[in-house]
Amino acid sequence: MYGRGADSARQQEANVFWDCGSTLSLITEKKAESMKLKGKEVELEMTVVRGQTSRLKSKIYSIALVDLQGRKMEARVLAIDTISSKIAPVDCKRIAKMFGVETINRPIKGEVDVLIGLQHFLRITQ
Repeated sequence: MYGRGADSARQQEANVFWDCGSTLSLITEKKAESMKLKGKEVELEMTVVRGQTSRLKSKIYSIALVDLQGRKMEARVLAIDTISSKIAPVDCKRIAKMFGVETINRPIKGEVDVLIGLQHFLRITQ
């Protein structure tokens, strides 16, 4: 993944979670800072589990995601402190067998750096 800043583009690997149930796309503040991204300040209102709403100050960034085949996708993401808990190892052998594939390429540690929500997910799957 690489992000586009005002003066340069920095390329970094990231753990990206594709979430067709989310209406927002997010990046952790830590990842945005490490990439030296330049963003615009916004106020974010999020409705989460049980319909609870929270408001927070955030920034919006423009990034480009590049997959292992070199395909690029532009995305606008909002910064948030943490997207999820740490990634835990999962044995994916049964899941891979269920879908008739040899293996599933999944991160086994770290944290989710970027969450891609429905508005971008639909562009990729169409």
